[in-house]
Amino acid sequence: MYPYYRKWQSKFANNLKQLEMAATVEEAITKMSLKKLQLAGQSKPPIQLEIVASACGIMPQIYKVEMMQDARLVELDGKIHVQVNTLHTTTKQRFSAAHEISHKIFTKGKSFNTIYCDNVGSFAYTNLTSLEKKEEEIICDIGACNLLLLNTQHLLPILSELGFAFQTVKYVQENFDISFEASVRSLAEINPKEAAAVYFRLGLRKEEEEKANQLSMFAEYNNPVIPKLRVAKHYKSKNFPIKIVLKKSIPESSCITHAFNLKEITNAREVITFDDRNYYEMDIEAIPRNAYFGGELDEGVVALLSNVKIL
Repeated sequence: MYPYYRKWQSKFANNLKQLEMAATVEEAITKMSLKKLQLAGQSKPPIQLEIVASACGIMPQIYKVEMMQDARLVELDGKIHVQVNTLHTTTKQRFSAAHEISHKIFTKGKSFNTIYCDNVGSFAYTNLTSLEKKEEEIICDIGACNLLLLNTQHLLPILSELGFAFQTVKYVQENFDISFEASVRSLAEINPKEAAAVYFRLGLRKEEEEKANQLSMFAEYNNPVIPKLRVAKHYKSKNFPIKIVLKKSIPESSCITHAFNLKEITNAREVITFDDRNYYEMDIEAIPRNAYFGGELDEGVVALLSNVKIL
């Protein structure tokens, strides 16, 4: 899934690289994941995660449980179980389960207490204080993508045939039995061309939030601060030339805003900026979409950006 390399800093990440005698941490993750898929006899999507779990020494049944977290890995009576959030969609549960299985693969038999995981699939946007923990979670996200075959071998032919569009996202969702977000993220990050998937939600800048809090006691005497559609998270290809700034708003005239307001897919070629200094012309396909932001489900819109021209 990840075509470019992070600058890994944790002992956990570098120990994996040494353990597999790999050139990079990403190579080590891929090798370890594929070994388990081969052991489980799984080579075509959709992957049967119950069989993979069994091959990893985990009880094959994946339990749906009421919990605050996305998923957890639990040892009960000497046996290891995967539990997922019963309120989530089946496809989101599948990615969460693959993430938990990855914890077992990469800890290499190490004993553990219950492992709780929040914001599975979006650890780049969490505030985990421990570098070791954060990089372990990112590694398990990459491992989950490998276990579900969201890799260049399986996705590049699809991108080549269908292009970077929501019809492609839907195709991958249905054929790999994965969530919308896992699909759109994979297609963006693996894409050899300039591509990005940007999530927007209504929100305020930090200073606006502070002002709104100050004015809340005197609301009847002041004009309210109006939230705008702002960047909430994003996934992009290695070659995408734009730095996407979190909480950057977009114009009311954008097709992205129209998609959110009209509750329908919109398409346009527009000029857009993410820093108010540099402007780019690009193709935009926007779709209204509820999504998880920091574990909270909220209304939003997702925009696929491609064919970028620097102005």
